Amino acid sequence: MVAEIKIERIGEIFMPEDNVLMATINGVSYTLRGKEPVAHLQAIIDLVNEKYASIKREHPDYPSHKISTLVSLQLADELLYLQKDYRAMLAEAGRP
Repeated sequence: MVAEIKIERIGEIFMPEDNVLMATINGVSYTLRGKEPVAHLQAIIDLVNEKYASIKREHPDYPSHKISTLVSLQLADELLYLQKDYRAMLAEAGRP
């Protein structure tokens, strides 16, 4: 079973300036809120969903908590490489 995502804007529940989305990832509902545009929040959900589905396809017998941990590790790995690349670009540009 591939992870399924459903997104629904639920309005201004927390603070009027916050965007709030209800997301369902692999049958579990989550509420995301933030000042970021709705499209940004949706992109976060899409990225997590894509990674979850990819691991689930490769390892259909893994329990959801293990898949979620692997998604977290993949995202952390990507973040560390991006931070390293960013620091290298700043150094090349002569910025601290």
